[in-house]
Formats: sequence, C-alpha cells, structure tokens
Amino acid sequence: MTVRDFEGSQNGSITSTTTQLKNQWGEAIKTAIQENFREQPGAPKSWYNLNETNKEAYEAGKLKRFLTKVKMMMQDTLLAITKRSVN
Repeated sequence: MTVRDFEGSQNGSITSTTTQLKNQWGEAIKTAIQENFREQPGAPKSWYNLNETNKEAYEAGKLKRFLTKVKMMMQDTLLAITKRSVN
C-alpha cells in the first residue's frame, strides 16, 4: 500500500465516522430522550419537561442536570474513540 492509498483510506474513514457521529449518533440520542420523556396523558407533570419555557425552572430542574450528564457521557465516548484510534 502506498502512502497515497493509505491517506485516501484514512480520509474516507474520517469522513464516514464524522458523518455518522454528527448525523446518526446525535439524532439517535435526541430521539431516545424525546420518546422516553414524553408527557403521558393523565400523568402528573414530569420533572423532565422538554417543553419548559421558564429559564429559572429549567436551570433549577432535573432536565438540565440530565442533559449535562448526557453531554459529558458523549464527550467521554468521543475521547475514548479518539484515543483508541490513535493506539
């Protein structure tokens, strides 16, 4: 394999991985959160109100803490993927 072939292969892998992370991974997580935190008719008001419009309520609520945790888990996963690809 020549250097040029290797670079082409690496660029293809990078493009594929980037597309999957940007489009599919984020959308899958967003969909899972929306489906699992959806308000059920007749159920009491949820701590995880996805339609919250009051900034103070959002800042003090459980949804913000949950989404912060999800963000940190995603960052940790990206770090692990990057480290694994380097080794």
